Amino acid sequence: MGEFYGSIHVRTADRDAVRTALAAVMRSKRSQSLLAPTLNGWTTIYPELNGQDASISKALARKLSSDIVHVLVHDGDLFAYCVYRAGKLLDEYNSIPDYFEPVSPRKKKRFAGRPERYKDLLDSDADVAELQRLLADDTIGASEALHRFAEVLHLPNVLTAYEYLLDGETDGIESFDQFFRVPELSEADRRRAAAQAGFDAARHALREAGALLAGLPAPTHGKQSWRPLCCPAPSEGFLVCWSSLFERGETDILHWRPPWSGPPSPIGIRIDNRIYSMAISPSGRYLAAGFSSDNWSIQLWDLPERTLLADMSAAHLANSLAFSPEERLLAFRAHGQVGLVDCMTGDMRDSINLPGERLVVFHPGGHFIVADHVEGLAIIDVASAQLAKVLAIGGLYDTSAMHQHIVAQLQGQAKQMRKAAKRMRSQLEKLGEDTARQYDEQMEKYFEAIAGGELPGAGESTRHSFEQLRRVLFSTTGDELFAVTNEGVRSYAWASLLAADDCVPAPRIAVDAEPVEMDGSFGAGWQQGYTYDLLHDPAAHLLLCCGLAGCIRSIDLATGRDTSVTPRLGPGGLASLHRSRDGQHLCTTSLQPLERHATYTDPPLLVWHYPSLLSFSSSNA
Repeated sequence: MGEFYGSIHVRTADRDAVRTALAAVMRSKRSQSLLAPTLNGWTTIYPELNGQDASISKALARKLSSDIVHVLVHDGDLFAYCVYRAGKLLDEYNSIPDYFEPVSPRKKKRFAGRPERYKDLLDSDADVAELQRLLADDTIGASEALHRFAEVLHLPNVLTAYEYLLDGETDGIESFDQFFRVPELSEADRRRAAAQAGFDAARHALREAGALLAGLPAPTHGKQSWRPLCCPAPSEGFLVCWSSLFERGETDILHWRPPWSGPPSPIGIRIDNRIYSMAISPSGRYLAAGFSSDNWSIQLWDLPERTLLADMSAAHLANSLAFSPEERLLAFRAHGQVGLVDCMTGDMRDSINLPGERLVVFHPGGHFIVADHVEGLAIIDVASAQLAKVLAIGGLYDTSAMHQHIVAQLQGQAKQMRKAAKRMRSQLEKLGEDTARQYDEQMEKYFEAIAGGELPGAGESTRHSFEQLRRVLFSTTGDELFAVTNEGVRSYAWASLLAADDCVPAPRIAVDAEPVEMDGSFGAGWQQGYTYDLLHDPAAHLLLCCGLAGCIRSIDLATGRDTSVTPRLGPGGLASLHRSRDGQHLCTTSLQPLERHATYTDPPLLVWHYPSLLSFSSSNA
């Protein structure tokens, strides 16, 4: 990974005025910065996120009449700047204008840089000519270009950024002892800063041990937020893609593989970026994708041929996808439905009505499917496509009274909810009138149900399992079923589940989710435990799991002992855990934090060397 430098330089000696304007901007963004003393006539700002956010200098320009120059280097590849005068953009430059996405020739011309526009900031006409030559020379590296540009304008301390300075990389930084934070840290900020220092130290130790190999940042183009999806590649490494649920467009399926030093490469399949779920078949022949946000559909791809075999519309979002062991069937789980698709023809073979919506998985023998059910764990016979049984997990409770209470609350909040729905509709209009119209229809049904005393989405059943399934997988032999519920991780003998009548038997192993203290909307001290995903390592006789605690944990299947494999890695949780086909690498995806004011600035995709990770865990036990 290359250098990420970024700083904003204000042409004034009035540091107090800069501080006041900067504090207002950073508070509005819930962000932090460092403010340097005035040097060479420039008062310099180092915003967090390596000074890469151009909206900060734009906001400052509206508050300050002084000239402002924002300079940055992105990943050692790209040098860019923008110059503001009297609150308006005067000039801008980008050494690789189509770095993130294609741009028009007109935009490329706009990003070419015009030093003559700010020649009064330069010492002479010769400086104008020097900058013109510099900006036109595409053989100069980005960091060297920034250094030369800063020398001509006398911009101080440009080859650094907020994160580098906080990490102690201050050699050669002039007057660093006079830098201070803006806005000043509150006690809560200090706690978060101390926690972040711990996260940084943990990741550094993991990198030094050879366990943490690389990170993949989310795309920065567009206004949407991107969510990563991942699965093992047919060969080495992983297939990844970036999902954006609320904006139309396309995204590439990418192959991320060793040595992990470069960006992942497109495999030649582009799909709707509203992809929500993704699964690969056991041999790597097929790839399945489920879509959301006005594109409720399921696609089946032939990976070697890069051809689309089937594109099926669905009544609801396919939350979970799974292939049968012999790859003859694709199962999907949607709201109230388990569907079975013939992989050879792409036709729907069977559809089973089943309350629930979260997950579906085949038994390794291929004769049974396990899915979630509002009353617990459902077992489906594949040959007959019939529900064999439903087993409650931890017992059942009746939700009738609770539903009535919730409906009464919703009826009292209907007016505020309609206002919120109206705001959401204005956002969905970006996806087109059809999307907005369908949203109107759905919300009208929602409010009609509330007015009629019904709880929307509750279904017909008023009996619910105390523990709800979140994730299920089988041992390679199929002898054991490993489940994640809202309470934690459970292990059951498959034979005992087939023999059970109403409730699952006592688990062979039960490990509750690790509670995490949050500074959330309920206030400091709020605790929550949640496990999101798990993997089985049959050779080591281990389960690996991850969740809201933001770390990887292991469960010894012989003893039931629960151990931390990694420290907590950040304020957000780990959403998913994947292992490459050769067993050498893991890939984790991250969640945005639930804590108030917390931001997750690290790459949401991390790749690990699995043997080194286990060694790290053993040496730190």
